[in-house]
Parts: sequence; C-alpha cells; structure tokens
Amino acid sequence: MAHYTDLVSPQGIGGFSNVVRENKTFGGYSYQLYLDPKLPETQTFLEDLQQRFADSIEKEKAEHPKAKVRELNINKVSEKDPKDLQELDLIKLNFKSKNEPRLYDGNGNAIQLEREPGIGSQVRVAITTRSYTFANISGMTLYINGLYVLENAQPKPREEPTFVQVPQQATAVDDIGL
Repeated sequence: MAHYTDLVSPQGIGGFSNVVRENKTFGGYSYQLYLDPKLPETQTFLEDLQQRFADSIEKEKAEHPKAKVRELNINKVSEKDPKDLQELDLIKLNFKSKNEPRLYDGNGNAIQLEREPGIGSQVRVAITTRSYTFANISGMTLYINGLYVLENAQPKPREEPTFVQVPQQATAVDDIGL
C-alpha cells in the first residue's frame, strides 16, 4: 500500500523542465531541482526526506518483507547536467507527475507560463512523496505538485550558426559547354 506525504523544497536552481507542457515521448511532467547541500535549509530538507524515506520503507517492508530497497535518488551534478551548474557543488533531485503541476509566483499567486521556466531559474518545488513496492523492489518516488517560480531565468539565446562559403561546383552542363 502506498504512503503519501507533502512538503515544499527550499529555494534552489531549476534545471530541465516539463511543467508547462506534457512530455509526449515519455508521458507526464517532470522537473529537476539543484540544491546547495551546504545550506542549513537544504540540510534540513534532505534530513526530512531521508526520514520520510526510512519511515515509508519501514512500512513497505512490513507489508513486503522480501522486497529489496531502492535508495532515494539524490545525485551529485555530473557532466550530463548544464555546463553552468557543473562548476557548482550541488545535488540534483528529480520530480515527476502524471498531473499538470500548478505554477505560482514568489508570493504564491497562480501564474501561467507560455514557455518552460529557464534553466537557472530560482524556484521552490511543492512535492508529494510516495512509497511503493513493485516487482519486489521498495522505494520512494518524488512527485511535483507545484512550482514556485521566484525568478525566471530567460533561456540563453543560441549562437548564430556560422556558415562556410563553399564554392559552387560546375554542373555537367557547364562542363560540356552547353
């Protein structure tokens, strides 16, 4: 049986986002949040997550004693992450949802965005944690319910492509002089 709990993350840096439009390829919505593990509010949040994880796994193990445990997915920033964030000593949390997350400004007022929040936006994420046991594996999933966009970073403009002038080659008609 699944066990649900709700909480809001501390302020962090937004990453890859599918909160305005559903990801048609994989289905659902998703969001990446980068947090500084040295900040006290992040440490408190992570301790809370770890405690929720321990409590939910205890309940799942009581119902499914032979299930293996999948650890909570808290990752360090890697070379797959945006280059701007690779230089910082951050951790990354991934959230998902089948339901469209609600979007809010920094004051808690509902907003609508035409485009996904830019990578580097200052955000807080309203989440639900849910424990599960599936195929004899127990774990906890982090679901996004809402996103507080405190400061929306504009996407960086792409560099203009540089074109190399290639000399026009003669055609067969030119070659025979017609």
